[in-house]
This record gives sequence, C-alpha cells and structure tokens, in this order.
Amino acid sequence: MMKTRGAMVAILLATLWSLASDAKALTLHYKGPDSVHISYDGSRRPFNGEAHIQLRLQWPDGDWSVIDEVQGGAPFHESVRMQGIRQEAGLPEGEHQYELRSRVRYSETEPWQEWQVHQSLAFTMDGTANGTLMFDEILSNATVVEVRVPEERTLTVSGELVGPEGRGTLDVDGVLQKNGDLIVNRLNVTLNNAPYALSGITASSSTFELSEGGSVNGVEGGSYVFMKEGTATATKDASMTFHKQGTAIATVNAALMFHAQGAVSGATGGSATFMQGGTADSTVSVALTFHQHGTVSDATGGSAGFRESGEVTDSAGVSVSLGADHTVTIQDSRLNGLTAPSGGVDTRVILDDVKVHGTATLRDVDVQMTGSIEFNGHLTVRGQNVNFKPTDVKFRRTTVADV
Repeated sequence: MMKTRGAMVAILLATLWSLASDAKALTLHYKGPDSVHISYDGSRRPFNGEAHIQLRLQWPDGDWSVIDEVQGGAPFHESVRMQGIRQEAGLPEGEHQYELRSRVRYSETEPWQEWQVHQSLAFTMDGTANGTLMFDEILSNATVVEVRVPEERTLTVSGELVGPEGRGTLDVDGVLQKNGDLIVNRLNVTLNNAPYALSGITASSSTFELSEGGSVNGVEGGSYVFMKEGTATATKDASMTFHKQGTAIATVNAALMFHAQGAVSGATGGSATFMQGGTADSTVSVALTFHQHGTVSDATGGSAGFRESGEVTDSAGVSVSLGADHTVTIQDSRLNGLTAPSGGVDTRVILDDVKVHGTATLRDVDVQMTGSIEFNGHLTVRGQNVNFKPTDVKFRRTTVADV
C-alpha cells in the first residue's frame, strides 16, 4: 500500500513539474481575407514517458482538423517539442479557432491522460487584412486595416483595396507587386527600401509615400510623396509632393509641391509651388508660385507668382504678380494682368515686347520697357521710375490712375 501511494505521489509531482516547465506559444501574425499566418511552439516533459502534442483548427461548422502533431518519448530531464510557422489558405468566412494541446502517459502500459489545452486562438474571417506577413501573400478586393510587409516578403495586390473608416495602413519593407489595375480608397501606403515605379492606380483619400523616390505614371487621384528624387507623368487629379528634386510631365489638374528644385512640363490645370525655384514649360491654365527664382516659358493661361526674381517668355494669357525687392523679366508675352506689390524698395519689372490685358497695378516698382508695349485695361501707376520712353507704348481702352 505504501509503495502504491508513493508511486502515485511521484506521478503527481512529475505532472505538476511538467505543467510548470513546459513552453507554449500560439501567435496569429497575419489574417487576410482567406488566409492566416501563425507560429506555434509547444513542449511537454513526459519524465521517461511519452508526450503527444497537437495543433488543431476548428472550422465555422464546429468540426476540428489536426494541423500538426508530434508524439514521442524523452529522457527524464528533456521535453518533446513541436514548433513551426504555417500559412493556412482557403479559409471560409466565419469563426475559427486554433488550439494547442498536449497529453502524456508515463509508461506504455498506462492509458493516456486527458488532453490539456495550453493555448487557444479565436479569429474571424471577414474579408479584412491585418498583421505582419510571414509568407508571400496575395490581396485582391480586400479591406486593409494595418498590414506590414517585412523584408524578403512579397505582397501582390489587385482589384480594390479599401481602408476602414479613418484609413488603413500598408507598410512595405519588402516588395509590393501589382497585378493589373488597382483601385485604392482610404489607405496610407509607405514604400521603403527601394525606388518604386507606380502606374495604373486609381486612388481616393489615399497617400503613397515613396521613401526612396521613384516614378508615378498614369495614376488618377490620390496623394504621392517622394522623399527622394521622383518623376510624375500623365497623372490626373493627383497631388504630388517632392522633398528632393522632382519633375512633373503632362499632368492634368495636379497639385504639385516642390520642396527642392522642380520642373514642370506640359501640365494642364492645377497648381505648382516651387519652394526653391524651378522651371515651368508649356503649361496650360496652371497656377505657378515661385518662392525663389523661377522661369516660365510658353505658358498659356493660369498665373505666375514670383516671391523673388523670375522670367516669363513666350507666354499668353498669364497673370503675373511680382515679389517685393526683386526683378522679373517678361519678354515676348501677352499677359492677363500684372501686379507689383506696394512698399518695395528695389522691385523691378523689365518688359520687352509685352501686351498687358486686364488690370496692371505697378506700385513702388521700377518699370523698364523695351520693344513694343501695350496696355489694354485699367493701369494703376505709382512708381519710383516708370519710363515709357523711348519705348513704343500703346494704350487701348485703358484708364490710367496715379495713386
């Protein structure tokens, strides 16, 4: 009787020791519309006996499937262990649950003890994507909550990606591939580690940050931020911000911001702001603003505002405004308005073969005229030195005010 009781005590102590020393972990890293990425690590110390470890999955209908299992013996001081990383694909919508469990027996003649559940993990497949990829993945027509693509992983996207209310995030350190045209709504996308060439994207309420720069071609809508050199071509209704040197070609209704030197060519509509100067060529109805020296050529319509010095050549229908204490040269152009600020000391405008239609306001400005000059509209003059001679100056339907 004493031996039996002692053996039972020994088994009980061994069981308690095994429960206290075993390692169990079950982690859901990523959940997509129909797939999940998990890692698991379970061990059980059988004390010269045998351990059986299982990872199983419960489906929405309540059935269970064994995903992985290990069964074997181990010496007294060692454990039986099961660990891995899995990508489970083709999961239907609804409630699912992973379960990591184990059981032991201390001799071959004894029955197995009851299963003990060490970790359980419940999740719902509901068409959303969230988490960090452990494997390459495909996303199509999904709601993106917060997804990270680490280095050495590839995410292929297609169809429509939509963020939740308040926007979702897609942070890419690995590779983002696009399969066909892509529609993006309410999503902030960060592309790291390499320059990207983006095309075929229709976006709304979304931002793409290209940390290593790159190019954007033929996109519609959305905001694109180039942290390094970048080029935007044939975009429509999109916003482009260049933190290093940038180029925009044949954009339509774009909002362009250049924090370094910038160049715009063939743009129609929208606006372009140059914080450190730049050039604009062959633009149509674009609002141009230069905070440092800027050059405008062959522009049609729109406006050109100069905070410092600048040049306008071979342009028509452009409204020009001058910055105080700087010089702007306008040559071979027909303007739709000309404004110089009051209060300047060294503000100068040089007009060479220029026609000004609409309102011309020249206050506290040195006006130098050469070639043929024509004013057709209201002219307000108050200047230090407004020299009309010997230039050929014509006034057509012009009222002149000296204020």
